[in-house]
Amino acid sequence: MTESKSRKRVRKGEEHTKERTSEPRNNPESLPPPTLLDRWLQDQPPGRAAGSLVKNATLEELTTLTHEPNLRLSSTNVKAKDVTKFSVEDLAVMYKNKAPVLFNLLFSLASENPDSDRDSIVIVPTIISMLLITKARTSNYLPKVFSLFLYSTGASKKVLEVFSSVGLSVSYNSVAGSLTALTKDALKMVRNYVHNPRNCFIVVYDNVNMAFKKLDQRLENQDEFQSGATAEVIAVSTEPETDSEEPCGHLLLEDLYTNESDSIHRRQAFKHHLVGVLIRYFNGFELCKIEPPATTNRLIAKKTKTFTLPAKDSNQATTDGNKDILQSITSHDLQLPNGFFNNGRRLILAGDLLTVDRIKKIMAQRWDDVSIYHKFKWAFPILQLFHLQLNLLSLVLKTHYGDKTVHGSLGFNAHLLGRKRISEEKADYHAARELLCHSFDALVIKIWQEEIGHKDLTLFAEQHSEDTLPSLINHIAGNIISGYFTTQNLSKLNSDGSRNAALFLRDMMFYLELSSAIKSGDIGRILRVLKYITIIFQAGKTKNYGAELLHLYCGLEHKWTKKTRQAVFESWLVNPTGEKNRFIPTDLFQEHNNRLLKDLHAAKGSTATWGLTERSISTNIHTLQKIKKNMQRQFSTPKNKDHHEKVDATADVETIMRSNSVHSILSKEPQNQQTTTRVKDLMEQGYIRIQKASKTGSHMACKRLVKPKRPQPPNMSDRKSEGQEVHPISTAPEHEHSCAPDSGSESEYDAEPEAVTDPESDEDTMEFELDTFLDSET
Repeated sequence: MTESKSRKRVRKGEEHTKERTSEPRNNPESLPPPTLLDRWLQDQPPGRAAGSLVKNATLEELTTLTHEPNLRLSSTNVKAKDVTKFSVEDLAVMYKNKAPVLFNLLFSLASENPDSDRDSIVIVPTIISMLLITKARTSNYLPKVFSLFLYSTGASKKVLEVFSSVGLSVSYNSVAGSLTALTKDALKMVRNYVHNPRNCFIVVYDNVNMAFKKLDQRLENQDEFQSGATAEVIAVSTEPETDSEEPCGHLLLEDLYTNESDSIHRRQAFKHHLVGVLIRYFNGFELCKIEPPATTNRLIAKKTKTFTLPAKDSNQATTDGNKDILQSITSHDLQLPNGFFNNGRRLILAGDLLTVDRIKKIMAQRWDDVSIYHKFKWAFPILQLFHLQLNLLSLVLKTHYGDKTVHGSLGFNAHLLGRKRISEEKADYHAARELLCHSFDALVIKIWQEEIGHKDLTLFAEQHSEDTLPSLINHIAGNIISGYFTTQNLSKLNSDGSRNAALFLRDMMFYLELSSAIKSGDIGRILRVLKYITIIFQAGKTKNYGAELLHLYCGLEHKWTKKTRQAVFESWLVNPTGEKNRFIPTDLFQEHNNRLLKDLHAAKGSTATWGLTERSISTNIHTLQKIKKNMQRQFSTPKNKDHHEKVDATADVETIMRSNSVHSILSKEPQNQQTTTRVKDLMEQGYIRIQKASKTGSHMACKRLVKPKRPQPPNMSDRKSEGQEVHPISTAPEHEHSCAPDSGSESEYDAEPEAVTDPESDEDTMEFELDTFLDSET
């Protein structure tokens, strides 16, 4: 029935053609080509002639495109540059030039609806690529890149196979082969870099805990967490020199004293943060900005070259696990040649305190091995800054947490604001940092109101001219530092609650200054604040971090050469973007990589294995991220913000301010009667502790006593009456001490040995959850 109707339509078309051409036909040979084509078209059924022409022309164009080498990506030889530089506009230009009939036809059809919000310049190359892969499977440029994009988003095998069936993607096996080839290409690149004798590099690695979930749970088949490690090679411009055989200088107590230069620097830094609060919360103070103190050692803002290494199925928490990780990195991943370290070359190994401790234990165990390599004399472990930030924030939080019934304490503020995931034992790092910063801002605003004598600070700014306001604010900021950050005036505050608040402000200043210095890449500012942090860590039960900081400070002051110090500085920070004020700690960069790796690992579900992670995911994590961002940009999808959207905290800060005002905290009025326990003065107690340890020789960084170089100084109680600042250490040095372990003298500290045990056993070191923080930072 259908064929009959079709034939009738064909016959009607032929009769219609004959009626239009009733006049005698001329000899075809005597007609010019256009007329000949017109005569031929008249003999064809309507539409069939044009269709045949278009079909033949487009097939010929597709055949031509199959020979185009730029449209082929081999699964066994694909490189990162081939898939990260994809451009849909360049693809459209190529198709338009080499397949004009097909491109123009599809473009006309895609542009038919003027109200459509879809871009024809994107749709047409996609359709042509789908047609092209059906004609030749090797012409797979867009499908290959698109499949890697799907993989980077966590798409499953079934999703990839569905898209492959319609020509939008290649098969899952082809994707797996491409990832293996990308891993080989990445390892080749890093090996070429580290084998070049002109290049310097460091290695940073950290543990990563992977969840392996089982669908069918049995006694022998249950969900579990497995510990492994991820590593990164970071390009630097300086490498450490060989340690001199000569005995190094001793770390002196006076090395940790503050001098006039430190005081000037500190006051400028504190002013910078005090005025910064005004600028953030009130209008009219923009011209009052006080720049942070200038230093001469600031890293150049340029994009850091990094190379991701395969993940390791080795436990970084153990000494043997660290040995396996380091041998795998140097021998298998980097394939360093024999004798690479024989000339005294050393390699900085960046990590947290646990990593540093385990490497030192390896070096102690292997000191009498057969070669420099097996003795690990080349290893140079360096404590990194992000984990120092974590533990500093933990120390401040535990010191000032108090109780939810004590007004003005962090525990009270957390309860007042309904903040969750914050306690003395365990906290979400992002939540804890926000609570401390908001509490800090509320106290600083209260002080500004007290010193200015005005509740409405915006109105105060409007009442002063732009010429006089900056100098006035600078003067008041100096008064605030003198009034709330000196021992003399600290004792004059109206209550213990106000005293505790002032000490909290000082401790938070150190945290904020460290964070600000890291962001700007200012090594000079980091070193200045590191002196105070080193003393603070002696006060708490963070004996392991305190001991390692003394070792670090001893190296910076006495042991290491200028070149080695610069190598250490460069190992602390990376700049992923190359922009100013975009530096981050090296170990935080590694944490970001771990988070990206965990996300992809989790998306693979029960099919995830360490082999898959090592072979396909870990080394390509940055390549996959580049592909994801580039494809979203090329196909004009709604752009996801590359940073966490900040939520206005004004209401929270004002709530804390009202509570502080009710209880006269940091007020010039007498405080309401309330029993408040005095918090520990971390600077004072830290100095007393290390001074006592230096006298007895019991501290791990105080090996032996040396007779005082000077007469016995006045005691601290005598000094306090001189109006000295709370945070500086001012007592003159009494004894020298080296940075070597204790030799075993007896003292009052023998009951609480300072020797490093487990670095994660510090009682004041809080367990932080980082996922929320990494979400906000990535």
